[in-house]
Amino acid sequence: MNGLMVALQRILERRAMAFINVNLNDVEDQSGDVHPEGRTNLKIVGSDLKDTKAKDGQYINWRLEVTGSENKRPIWLANSLKPQALWNLKNLYKACMGEEFNPEGFDTTDLHGCEFSGVVSIEEYNGEKQNRVEGPYKAVSK
Repeated sequence: MNGLMVALQRILERRAMAFINVNLNDVEDQSGDVHPEGRTNLKIVGSDLKDTKAKDGQYINWRLEVTGSENKRPIWLANSLKPQALWNLKNLYKACMGEEFNPEGFDTTDLHGCEFSGVVSIEEYNGEKQNRVEGPYKAVSK
């Protein structure tokens, strides 16, 4: 390849790259270590409704943070919406909202900001350690 062809090749390669214009200095680091095991105070900071991998149902994927911790690594809690698993969602709802249930349902954002306690454990998935949260969930008094 002559010099002109090499130069053209480099130009084309650069054009295929994307320039990202963002300042990552202002982004909160969420790459901390897994959180220690045990009963832990948690706060719901987000939620998404997702389809199961098998496409046979849906679940709520709650984004949690450990309250009072310098470690900002999020913990995820999945609540299945399959009838046989709704007891777990009911337990979380009671810890956040009390005993009253609206028979027509609720918006997941109603629980954003809720502080509750759950049992945090550490498990390994694909060779990586990650946290898991299980009940019983309990209300946290502020």
